[in-house]
Amino acid sequence: MAKISDPYLEGFVVWVPVLPTGGYEAAAKRESSRIADPRVRQYYDPQTRAAKLFSGVLGLPRGSEGWDVYMVFAPGTRWDNKPPKPAYWMHQLGSAPPDLRLDGAKLEKVVEGMLRARKPLPAPAL
Repeated sequence: MAKISDPYLEGFVVWVPVLPTGGYEAAAKRESSRIADPRVRQYYDPQTRAAKLFSGVLGLPRGSEGWDVYMVFAPGTRWDNKPPKPAYWMHQLGSAPPDLRLDGAKLEKVVEGMLRARKPLPAPAL
């Protein structure tokens, strides 16, 4: 987020308890300060509902959950009855496609391309 200053960019971080170390909520609160950007909203999901829902959307193997994933949605994408499919995504999972393994530079280019393709802001009224 720090590298892309576009005001249209929004981020949503969902913290889920998946590692066996415990102290999940405290860890989420502590680590959330690393993403100090007003365009980012952060949530804590103790039942890992979001990770379970997105595993199907992303086509992950049965039993895998969609955590440690980075999803890019087209402008105007809405979440109705079921989670929307991202326009692009990357991950840090062992069970997901290797060609989508997180590459920060590539993800940044995808996001910048989508932002450039969106409609410009209307001119301010004078």
